[in-house]
Amino acid sequence: MHGVQEPQLHHREADSGRVQVGEEKVLPLLSVPCGPSGKETLIMLFRYKPDEGRNARQATFWLGEGMLAFACYALSGTLTGWVSMRRPLIESLETVPVLGVPFTGAFAIAAALFVVGSLVFVRYMSAEKQAQHLIEVEAEVNKVTWPTFKEASNSSIVVVITVVVLMGFLAIADLLLGKVFNIILWENLR
Repeated sequence: MHGVQEPQLHHREADSGRVQVGEEKVLPLLSVPCGPSGKETLIMLFRYKPDEGRNARQATFWLGEGMLAFACYALSGTLTGWVSMRRPLIESLETVPVLGVPFTGAFAIAAALFVVGSLVFVRYMSAEKQAQHLIEVEAEVNKVTWPTFKEASNSSIVVVITVVVLMGFLAIADLLLGKVFNIILWENLR
């Protein structure tokens, strides 16, 4: 199939003729099938085995994007400490439309790093090794027998009672041992 091995990309739409040659050259990694319906998506996240491990991949993607957004927000705050980064980049555009944040050098650098970091992260996540790992993680999580609410609440009650009993025992033991050692060590000095 166009010189690409089947297990690596899973291009089913190339067989059906829906993808034209011009599109395939321009968007070789972006236009991929998504799910059994054969609908295409512009997300590279599900390039390898698109029907498997979707929940694990999406959860990992959104957690990673959240961490990246927080890191870029923190970077923007740090860069704002420099006076040169506080000024608007374009005098006629002091705030970013829709977002309402000042369009400063600090914001521009943080936003550019977020976009580049997101593209690198998506590219990393769509690699066969990482995708296969997340597919296996989701398969293992699906094998877990989760407790019912009653089982979980009963187990929690047992844990709380055990902690309270141990806490009481340790408090009494500490009090008694403290008095014993006070008598042994300091009684002769009084």
